[in-house]
Amino acid sequence: MRCLKCLKPRFPTEAVLLLSGILLFLPPLHAVAQNSPNTNGKALSDDWIENQKSFWRNAKPYLDDSLPNLEKELPELQHLQPAPNQDGLSTILAHVGHECVDLLERTPDVIAEEEVSISVDKSLIRREKFGYLVLVQRTPDGLMLQDYRTDQNGLRVSDPAVGSGEGFASMWVHLFPGNQSESQFRYLGNQEVDKHKVIVLAFAQIPDKVRFPAGFSVQGGPILVFYQGIVWIDPDNWRIIRMREDLLAPRPDVKLTHFTAVVRLGAVTVKRAAASLWLPREADLTWNLSSEKGRQRYVYSDYRLYTVQTKIITAQP
Repeated sequence: MRCLKCLKPRFPTEAVLLLSGILLFLPPLHAVAQNSPNTNGKALSDDWIENQKSFWRNAKPYLDDSLPNLEKELPELQHLQPAPNQDGLSTILAHVGHECVDLLERTPDVIAEEEVSISVDKSLIRREKFGYLVLVQRTPDGLMLQDYRTDQNGLRVSDPAVGSGEGFASMWVHLFPGNQSESQFRYLGNQEVDKHKVIVLAFAQIPDKVRFPAGFSVQGGPILVFYQGIVWIDPDNWRIIRMREDLLAPRPDVKLTHFTAVVRLGAVTVKRAAASLWLPREADLTWNLSSEKGRQRYVYSDYRLYTVQTKIITAQP
């Protein structure tokens, strides 16, 4: 669940990791801050938060690498046309931030079909279909965007063995105007994607500026997580067509050496919707935990407006 307002922070993506054949549910530490609860219902102390941030402060994000090294590390960046300078970065961020706000304000409640597949060490261990529900709620603090999967009866699925992978609908919130100050950005250049030239940015969260870090629960307990990533932007409409998130640095202390989320977004036409929407089409999570490598893939189709019907039942005397 993400509270999205120009000055509101990002709520983290949920995820699932697999350790020694056991799926571990990684719920987000919603609003991790002083006196906020952790997954056991206890307050997280300032000392604990400070200790967690210390793991990330000396991280060396790939945003600072040379383009040749970036292309070797991230194959998606091959054939990138380098930006001559950073003069256009502030304009790009302003346009993208404005478009993010506009898209959020025009997004209605929708539901889609979701196919989930989970593999470990390249062996498929599970494939299932669900409903994927995206809800936008107005609150006194702004708009609240929540997305989660449902069963055939429309009830929320909480089975950790399915994989969580919630939050793809608003993964772009790093670019929301009020959140841009929490990351450093670099204009990498331009690239051709599906025969269309797009803008490519890199970002890296600044641990001491992130108000609400993501959280994972692993075998040793909760940890804070900070991200870096790549964003592909269509300059014709300033919409994000693809986004990649990586760990800002590995966490060998808890044997979490890799975690990557990639989401591809696109235009969605929904009957009776006021305008074309912009929603996830597919997403991938890959991770290395202990000696195991896993992948969770999500494919979305048949988006449609979501409505709830109510019926008043009069109690019989």
